[in-house]
Amino acid sequence: MWRTIQAEQKQNPPTSSCGEFVVIPTQSSGQLFLGSAFAAEDRAFLNEKRISCVIALGTGNLTSLQDVLCIDIIDVQEALILGYFDICIGYLHERLEQGRNVLVHCAYGQSRSAAICVAYLMQQEKYSLLDGYKVVQQARPCIYINSGFLEQLDLYEQMGCSLDGDSSAHATYRTMQALQNKRSQDQNVELYTSKLALATNKIYCRKCNYLLCTSNNMVMHEHLNGTCDAVFLEPLSWMELSGEQGRLSCPRCKGKLGIYNWFGLKCSLGTFQQPVFQLSRARVDMRKV
Repeated sequence: MWRTIQAEQKQNPPTSSCGEFVVIPTQSSGQLFLGSAFAAEDRAFLNEKRISCVIALGTGNLTSLQDVLCIDIIDVQEALILGYFDICIGYLHERLEQGRNVLVHCAYGQSRSAAICVAYLMQQEKYSLLDGYKVVQQARPCIYINSGFLEQLDLYEQMGCSLDGDSSAHATYRTMQALQNKRSQDQNVELYTSKLALATNKIYCRKCNYLLCTSNNMVMHEHLNGTCDAVFLEPLSWMELSGEQGRLSCPRCKGKLGIYNWFGLKCSLGTFQQPVFQLSRARVDMRKV
């Protein structure tokens, strides 16, 4: 779905054709404004529209208001905006339900702020990604959410609009978060402990029959045709990840199961994945239990 939106939004008009702000229709008593940094700097506009709260994405606080949520994120495909959805949506929901008016802005009111507004509509107003995007785009025709953010919104929809859960979509998100933490020197990489009882499809070491994980720990890895010769997982607690790349071994028999690589690799069908925690299908069994 995100690829369809990405292709269609190439026809959206430039930001010069839009004003500095718009109102996004919601069911709340407060008003949700989407705009640019210029709107945030316009004190007369803030006063006129009775805006008392702001979410600022990547710009810092440009207002004299005290109730401002600043999110430090740049507008690039690799940035993990998905990890900020909960805090932003919670902030918006609380204030809009109180009848307060909120401005969500980034530099141009085009990508980061639009993504947060779409995520809010998906989570709080139960829109699909496509319908939520259409609502925001009809209000502000010049939005252009970068492809990385669109893909994360698509993943958010597959996660049921909740960052907490146990599914392949959630495993994919946790892997993205682990990679971001790995890139950050001051962040620890958290290895997930598989909830083995929650899935019927389970993955075992073929040599010693040790239960490794479930299908819910498989990250999303798609091809146009065929199935590659590896199973791609999120980083799990039994994995010994001592370097940037290395071997994955069974915790019981120590037999080699596969490899990991934080920089990423292409699978046997040529699809690039980053990071990679892959098990050879020849060395594991997947069973429906």
